[in-house]
Amino acid sequence: MCSANDFIEACKNVPEGYAKLLGDITPENRVFMLEGYIFPDTYEFYVGENAKNALSRFLSNSKSKIIQEYFDRADELGMTMNEVITLASVIQSEASDPNEMPSVSAVFHNRLKRANNGFPYLGSDVTRQYIEVKMKPYIEENELDYKALFGAYCTNDGYDLKTKGLPNGPVCNPGLSAIKAALYPTESEYLYFFTDKEGNFHYNTSYSAHQSQYNSYYR
Repeated sequence: MCSANDFIEACKNVPEGYAKLLGDITPENRVFMLEGYIFPDTYEFYVGENAKNALSRFLSNSKSKIIQEYFDRADELGMTMNEVITLASVIQSEASDPNEMPSVSAVFHNRLKRANNGFPYLGSDVTRQYIEVKMKPYIEENELDYKALFGAYCTNDGYDLKTKGLPNGPVCNPGLSAIKAALYPTESEYLYFFTDKEGNFHYNTSYSAHQSQYNSYYR
């Protein structure tokens, strides 16, 4: 169909025809412009198709899946669609169970609401792992600014370089369950969560309760 390199090159730029879907992407300090919008699904391609056509197939699917209702809901939340997709990518990476995604989303929404009152950082390791593990070989091979990208994506408060709130862009391509969860979190006051060895999710409203429960499973 096309080479991997050709497809990667195609994903570096925002193509025409998707202004509504892609119009609020922030290009600064972003590994891939279109990360988050290559909708995960089953596709059929023709032998010999080029990268541009392949990319169009992905983006057209994203465009059909992200309906007007979702744009309206994003407006209600005071978020751009890029912010919704970015949050959805964190939820997708943090929660493998779609049933838990709305609750995980609630934790991050609650933290974002308290950004000026104790939670300036999202506190998600997947944002750091995206730069330090997943994208590091690509960053180094292409001589990208690792320091700037680390600072733009890392949302933890335990590192010298970090960004407050959401990372600069998505850390994966989220599915529809994660996107819906980002838009429609459950109603809760939870600020912390973890998974035990069996993959069960546990939620808490205070750090002391979170740490105590975590220790009971892992110590």
